[in-house]
Order: sequence, then structure tokens, then C-alpha cells
Amino acid sequence: METAHNNMGVPEGFAPTSSILISTTPQMNRSKRAREPPIPHLPDDVVVMILSFLNIKQLAQCALVAKSFCDSHKFGRRLDFEQPIFKKLARRRLYISTVGRILDQHKGPKIQSLKLFLDPFNDDEHRTMVAGWINKAGRKGVEEFDFDFFQKSNQMFLLPDGIFKIETLRILRLSFCAVVLPEPKNNFVVTGLPCLRILSFREMDLRDMTVLEALFKACSKLETVELLHCFFPKYFKIVAEHLKKFKACKPANVLEIVGVAIDAPNLTTLHYSGPLVLFRYKDFDKLTDCILDFKPHRAYLAMDRYKLDQVMYDMSNIEVLTTTSRLLEGLCPKHSDGNSTINDFFCLSRLKEIQLLMEGSRYCNLFTIVSFLGKCPSIEKIHIDCRGWFRADMVLSNGYALAVQQHSLLDWVVGPSYPNLKVLKLTGFKFEPHEMKLLSYFVETGLNLEIVAIFLPSPRSKETVPFMDEKTLNNQLRPKMASPHGRIRVFQHFEDQMFYPSKHPRNWYGR
Repeated sequence: METAHNNMGVPEGFAPTSSILISTTPQMNRSKRAREPPIPHLPDDVVVMILSFLNIKQLAQCALVAKSFCDSHKFGRRLDFEQPIFKKLARRRLYISTVGRILDQHKGPKIQSLKLFLDPFNDDEHRTMVAGWINKAGRKGVEEFDFDFFQKSNQMFLLPDGIFKIETLRILRLSFCAVVLPEPKNNFVVTGLPCLRILSFREMDLRDMTVLEALFKACSKLETVELLHCFFPKYFKIVAEHLKKFKACKPANVLEIVGVAIDAPNLTTLHYSGPLVLFRYKDFDKLTDCILDFKPHRAYLAMDRYKLDQVMYDMSNIEVLTTTSRLLEGLCPKHSDGNSTINDFFCLSRLKEIQLLMEGSRYCNLFTIVSFLGKCPSIEKIHIDCRGWFRADMVLSNGYALAVQQHSLLDWVVGPSYPNLKVLKLTGFKFEPHEMKLLSYFVETGLNLEIVAIFLPSPRSKETVPFMDEKTLNNQLRPKMASPHGRIRVFQHFEDQMFYPSKHPRNWYGR
């Protein structure tokens, strides 16, 4: 049956809500317009399907709109109990009763994700309760688990191994927990998780690699592994030679580790934070995306120059790099009595984007930065986070000359030019002399520089900033600018992610 339309092509009985349509519709009196339905009546199954894609907090808000939406939580697919509204339920019993009631009343055919933020008792009753939640979500085709069982007693919550038997799971994130394995543990085999793509462990004890090795053997579609703040054996090894889709490995804040061995022929992304170690890897040619945050050993601050050279040589094909000033300080040419030793052991010829975090630097300055970037001839984007970077000419370090001597080297060392550099981003810029010297240097050497984006510090940093407006800054540096089309823009701190965002977030693992 065809629907009758008026002269404007709008179905009869439909009151348009757009201001454009209202202005062209003949004027109706208020009482008649009030009797017209605002939108056509939608079938209940359509409304339920639309609302099922909202999370729990949004469904609770919908329940306040109309009585017909009061049971919308029974069909929700995204059971996200990590929302702030549930974190406020400080009482353990209230949180557990809320989660249990919503899961018991759930009538929908699908649960897409289940996220828990809970401090349960580590006893049989609570383990059975969580196992029941896992089994019910598994029967409804759950695709994502995110469990954060933070324990005030610093004990790991024991999860049943049934979590590894779910066939539809694609994302698995576990924090502060351990998996109870059947005896004998050496014969443990994962029988499920054929679709798992992302695996994330946080604050877990992985010194016994049984679980991790079993997961690598069973999950043929695994793509990304995140291991954050975990305990590892001294020699950490990942065997994934049969995983064709495994491309990202992200161990962060690892402790007491001596070596890392990765057997993954298609690995393209390595995000590492921990002590300086040698990476044993069969083929580094495909590695293009790196985060290297080397932590100095407790006994000494200086890093092993041989290990640093070897690591950078192995990663000569990377295209995107985020690192800290410690790496640049370790690779900086050493000099004393006027004699400098420059090591050209490595060259990052394919590097196009670099993000440098200056926080925690001891004597990193312009010479240190230029010495490193001189080995990156194809660089296109430079992002320097100036937060925590102070004047280096007042710092002394054992085994190194004064940083002020390094500054003096710039007077007679001809620095490299950057013909491919297009974007220079400076975050937390305070217009201090050493920062202005850095800015002037890249303005003079960036032959095709298009934009210099300066982001001011946050007011919470309580740092006095001698502010210079955008017009004054352009007038001052325009005569020195090598690029005829370059320009300088000044942004507020909260616009950092809006304009020229970096590929890697600054706090990618909560640093």
C-alpha cells in the first residue's frame, strides 16, 4: 500500500521537526499541531534493536525519558560496568548486586562486551559468581571481555580457565588476576578463542609462561599483544612464527628483564618500556612502528653504548618512532678536551615521524637533538614534548663534559638541513632561551617547512610563561625562515589532540 504524500512530498500525518520544513509548511494552530505525532510510530523490535547498541549508562538515561524504555537495559549489548557511574558504587555488595541483577534480567540475544571494574573477595563464592557471569556472556556470543579486578591486598584474583573456551571472543583484557590451570599445568591447552585478535594483560604475573605460550599456539588470528606492568622471566621469549596476522607486540614497564626474543616474521609494531636490553629477532626489515622508552638501571644512570648502537642498527627501517631524551643522551657524541667522537654506526634512513619526550632529561640540549636527527634524512614530522625540559647548561654528568660545551659545538659544526620536514610540533613550549634556540634552528634548516605548531603549557603546570603572541613570533622569525611558505601558529594546551596529533599518545601505557 502506497503512502499518500502532500504537495511537498512529505507523508501525510508526519509533522516535520526541521526548522526548514516548518518555515515552508502552512501555519497550523497550536492545538492541531499538538495532536500530530512528532515522528511515525516505530515497531517495538526496531526500537529495541536501536537501543541495544547503547551502553548501560546511556540506557539508564533513556529509561528516564519514557516508560516504554524502562526495560531497555534487558536488551543492551554493551554491558560496560567501568563507567564512572558504577565506579562510584564503592560498596562491593552494591556493585555486585547491580551487575548480577542486570545480567540475570538480560533477555537480549547478544552481549557484545562485558567490562567489570571490581574488587571482589578472592574466595570460592566470588569466583563462582564471576564464572557464572562469564558463562552467560559466552552463551550470548560475547566479543569483548575487559576485567579489572584491582585488589587492595595486592593479591591476584583467580579466574577459571573457562574464559579460554569461548569461541566468539575477539578482545580479551585482564588486569590484576591469574588463571587457575588444571593439573598438570605443563599439558594445558587452550581449546577456544579461535577469533581472538587483541590480548592485553596488565599487572599480572607472567613468570610462568604456560598461559601465554598456550594462547600463542591456539589463537591463530591474534594480531596485538599488550603486556603492561607485568612480571616477566629474565629471558622473555615470544614464539609466534605460525601467526601470520601477529603484527604488534607491546611490553611496557617490564622489570628485572635481561633479554627479549621475538619470533614473529610479520611483526611491524614494537612498543617497549623497560631496561635497556638487546632484542633478538630474526627479521627486523618489516618493523616500522616503534616506541622505545629505556629506563636506566638503578645502580647507574648511564646506558650501555654498545647495546644502544646495536638496537638502533637493528631498527634502521622504522618509519615512526617515539622515544625519550635518555636515548638521545646515550647516543650523543662524547667529547673532551676539544676532541669529539662521532659514531655513524646507524642511520634511520626511512624515519618519517619522531616524537621526543624531554621529561626526565639530564643534559639533553639542541646539540644532542641535532646529533640524532642528523641520522634521519627523510624526516617529515618532528614532535618535541618540552614538558619537563629545563636548561641543560647548568647540569653536570659523570663521564660527560658540560652541556654548555655541547652548545658551543653548534657554532662550528654545520648542522644538517631537512628538505623533507613539513611539520614541527612543540608541546609545552615556554618561550625559554633554550627552547627559542631550538625553534630558530629548525626554522632556519627546514627548507620546505609548512607549519610550526606551538602548544602552550597547561595552567596546572604552574610555570611562568613569557607569552609571545602569534603575530609577534611570525614577525621575529620570518626573516630567518628558510621555507617561503612556512608559518607559525600558537595553540592552547587543550588543542593538542585537535591539530597535528601524533601517532603515539604520550601516556600509551599510563606513564
